[in-house]
Amino acid sequence: GNERSVEKVLQQRRRAASAPCRVKRADSAVQASEYKLHDLVKRLNFLQHTTKQRETRLASLKQQLDEAASEKAQEEQMTIEQLQQELIALENELDRVGVNVSEAESVKRRYSAMTTTLRGEAASYKTTLDGLQSRLAEEKESVRKLRESRKNAERTRDTLRSKLHDAEEHAYETKRDREKRLYEYRRRAEERRQQDLGAAADRRLSLLRTPTRRDSPMAPLSHDSQDMIEGELEKFQLVFAKLKDVLGVTSVDEVLDRLTSQGNTREHLRQLRSVTLEEVTRLKQEKDQLHEELHRVKYATTEDSAK
Repeated sequence: GNERSVEKVLQQRRRAASAPCRVKRADSAVQASEYKLHDLVKRLNFLQHTTKQRETRLASLKQQLDEAASEKAQEEQMTIEQLQQELIALENELDRVGVNVSEAESVKRRYSAMTTTLRGEAASYKTTLDGLQSRLAEEKESVRKLRESRKNAERTRDTLRSKLHDAEEHAYETKRDREKRLYEYRRRAEERRQQDLGAAADRRLSLLRTPTRRDSPMAPLSHDSQDMIEGELEKFQLVFAKLKDVLGVTSVDEVLDRLTSQGNTREHLRQLRSVTLEEVTRLKQEKDQLHEELHRVKYATTEDSAK
């Protein structure tokens, strides 16, 4: 659509450029016709003056012929006839000049009509040219706005890219730190569990091997073992409480869900990265289109300036 508009503008400007040439040629032709008409009028006046002089001379000769009947009557008659022939020739020449004058006036009227038409076309071409220049200014303003939009999009893209990178780094560091602490808690819990199991097994073996009575000093051993086991359970509860504080949850099930959702968080970040890359690709395509549009506008402007 833009290429056809530019071509139409160029055609109109070529017609507008050729219109003054036609007007100039028409004015030149009218001026030449006026010069010719002026010469013909001068010649007509000269012929009319000569005719009047000869008519006066003819009247004088007739008067002399009437007054003087002499031997020169025949010669005068011949002179009169010659003058009459010259008068007829002059009248014929005058008729031809009149025809030429009529033709010149007709040509002048035609060229005047052509001049009026061409001047009207020149005025319309000027109006069209002003409209096209206004449209070109609007197109330049649109290109400027598109450039600003592209710059804003590039800045937004860079900002999103930086934020995404920071989020990925933060998520990665947070996950790695949590995994380290969780691994340490699990390792400690496993060591404590192994120690507690070993101690409990030793106590059970000692209880089985050593018979006691209710009133024996060893009777309270089972109660002490129970207290020890409860103490160990309290320690495990403290460990899980610290783990819940680190993960920001309130129950063991939420701890398990949070550990399971680490993979989902990474998948979400991967999706954000994919969406960002698609946005960057789209912005690059818009940038290429803007470059092409700007090139076409510059080319059209260069051609208009050359013309």
